Amino acid sequence: MTVWGAVFGIVPSLAADAPRRVASINLCTDELALLLAKPGQLVSVSALAHDPVESAYSALARDIPENRGTAEEIIPLRADLILAGTYTTRTTVGLLKEMGWNVLEIAPAADLDGSKTVIRQVAAALGTPERAEAIISELDKRIATASRRIAAVGAPQKAVLFRPGEGIAGVASMQGSLLEALGIGNIAGIYGVREWAEMPLEEFVQLKPDLIVSATAAYGASIHAEFARHPAFVGSKVPRIDYPAVLTRCGSPSMADAAELIADGIVALHGSAAR
Repeated sequence: MTVWGAVFGIVPSLAADAPRRVASINLCTDELALLLAKPGQLVSVSALAHDPVESAYSALARDIPENRGTAEEIIPLRADLILAGTYTTRTTVGLLKEMGWNVLEIAPAADLDGSKTVIRQVAAALGTPERAEAIISELDKRIATASRRIAAVGAPQKAVLFRPGEGIAGVASMQGSLLEALGIGNIAGIYGVREWAEMPLEEFVQLKPDLIVSATAAYGASIHAEFARHPAFVGSKVPRIDYPAVLTRCGSPSMADAAELIADGIVALHGSAAR
């Protein structure tokens, strides 16, 4: 037992079987654990998981205790498995590993294919691989259906996905991979944008996109409203579709919800043009 283990009087669990008690200290692992864990298996998620502004699955977290990502909170839970990100709560992760706790660090997915890999990785750790395959199958089905709906009315080929206050999504981003899966051309590729690029609105409008897909956030409502009123944007008359940014923040299965909202918007725009 380490010094810290002696302080808390708790011996880390090193069980090789499917964990009975799982804690998550990262928003993106929260979301996947909420979807993949067996009933009663998940004993704690981060505080962000309870916030509908931050998490697409906050409703699922309602009855699960929250944590702030500190070792003092996690150790007494006696978790068999602790899910963490590779960039957040680094001090806690380092301490837990030093003490011998079973910590699985999950790197953020870069695109849709990477998202499926992460879903399978978390499910394997939880002992629920069949849940991963069912979720991935449903994700693929819903995105394919959204893509067909868009193709039926003509997919935009010079679209741009924009987060007010942050920039445009490149072809190698999670959001860019969603546009590609939907058959929508991403104008960012023409300008060599791979991940994300900040861009003044005046320059943004000069790209002459045929569609703006805007990922909005509740806490950025004022930024989004200012963007919508800007003369450069209003004068361009480029059609815009909004969807909640929370749906694509982690590359979780809520990506399908974003895909359907984008498809709904494109179909509606074509319906308006026909009238």
